[in-house]
Amino acid sequence: MAFLGQDGFQWGIGVVEDRFDPKQLGRVRVRWLGLHSEDKSKILTQDLPWSEVMLPATATSMSGVGQGGALVEGTWVMGFAKDKDLQSWII
Repeated sequence: MAFLGQDGFQWGIGVVEDRFDPKQLGRVRVRWLGLHSEDKSKILTQDLPWSEVMLPATATSMSGVGQGGALVEGTWVMGFAKDKDLQSWII
């Protein structure tokens, strides 16, 4: 893996559509602009990939310490893809 920003680094802007992660890992589903159609009948929310949420060190939200995430449906986010298939994102 190259340093971020080199070798085809992909970043994007999108909107959160689902925050109810069945694995309870704090992930959200994001519809990425230019990657996923705005027409929700072409790609359903349930078919969007899960995105991991990167938090600052002061917002760990573990054991009641720090702040919890406030991402809700409709929140605009920016992030980057961890893979070349653009299926694994960090926001």
